[in-house]
Amino acid sequence: MIKIAAVSYINTLPFIYGIKNSGFLNKKEYQIQTFYPSLCTEAFYHRHADIVLLPIGSFQQFPDDIIITSYCISSHQHVKSVLMVGNEPIEKIKKIWLDYQSTTSVKLLQILLKHHWNKNVELLAAKAGYEQQISGETGGLIIGDRAMELSHHFAYTYDLSYEWWKLTKLPFVFACWAKTTPISEDFLSRFEKSLQWGIEHKELSLSLYKETLKEHYLRYLNENIIYTFDEYCKSGLIKFFELLQF
Repeated sequence: MIKIAAVSYINTLPFIYGIKNSGFLNKKEYQIQTFYPSLCTEAFYHRHADIVLLPIGSFQQFPDDIIITSYCISSHQHVKSVLMVGNEPIEKIKKIWLDYQSTTSVKLLQILLKHHWNKNVELLAAKAGYEQQISGETGGLIIGDRAMELSHHFAYTYDLSYEWWKLTKLPFVFACWAKTTPISEDFLSRFEKSLQWGIEHKELSLSLYKETLKEHYLRYLNENIIYTFDEYCKSGLIKFFELLQF
């Protein structure tokens, strides 16, 4: 049985819906679980799953040999679900809480602090509930569904994908599908078809999992999340690894 680990955020629902409902995969041949991104990284490195929707910040260089599909989680400008927030502008921020659910977004923030904002701040490892400690000159990195839900609670919000675009004029890739073990070409072909089917049925994926604010989240999936891992996205990913080295 193929074990699959996927991210547990709304932006992954089309993938999960396609895997479960497209008909390309037999339910007896796979098992799927969802985790927040940093736990998907653990599932990859500890080989708890055969296929992982892997945060790209888990690597130090382009992982071309293990990426298995032409689909990803990325954004060309605003993503709305990866935010640096605070009650003071970035110029006055001295400390930032780092989301414990994050891997890639922490590295993206570090790149932006160095190359975009030219700013040194104290980065703090956070635990659940840290959002309540964001005040004064202390900001916070918040990712995923929580970022969209909490953004209006703060005077200042910085969309890290958009800040990346202002720095590089390139898309930002947050996660790609990767393998930890050899997978048959037959399964990979059907797996990719299931992902494509799910992307084509985004609205149905939301109907199954998220009835509240359905139109809001459908707009998010259609306008802010890019699922195709094309050459444009690859160029953004390569740039990320370049800047990560300095």
